This record gives sequence, structure tokens and C-alpha cells, in this order.
Amino acid sequence: MVTPRNIMSKIEFAALGDENVAYVRVLPVDEAKVLAHQIGLPAQEVKLFSLHAADGRRIAITDSFDTARASATEYDLETVRVH
Repeated sequence: MVTPRNIMSKIEFAALGDENVAYVRVLPVDEAKVLAHQIGLPAQEVKLFSLHAADGRRIAITDSFDTARASATEYDLETVRVH
């Protein structure tokens, strides 16, 4: 059995490719409702997606996964899957 070990720090990992890599995530329901209210959208059953730089900075918020990925393309960013 191989014991996992940290090869790089969290900061080093966050900086890995941070100039051209981004990820999309679904916002938690509570956060999505607050943001929807702030921009005048109906808060019930709202699903919002956020585009993030590799270091976690939020770049954009949208109501569509495809639009979030398209935004990444506009910024010359490659989207990656995170789990």
C-alpha cells in the first residue's frame, strides 16, 4: 500500500497554470439565492455557475454551464474538471 504524501503545497498547487487554467462550479443554493436577489432574478430554484481562475478567484457568474465555459474561452482560459 502506497501512503499518499504532499508533493507540493496548496499555494504551489493553486499557482499551477493559474495564468491559463480555470474551472466552473455550481454555486451552493444559499449563495445563488443571495446573488440572484442582488441582481433582480427570482430566487426560487435558481441555479448559478461560477467561473474561477486556478487560484480560486471568481471571474464570472452565469445561469448556464455552457456560458461559463464560453466566458473562459473569451478570456483565453482552458477549463478543467475538478472533483
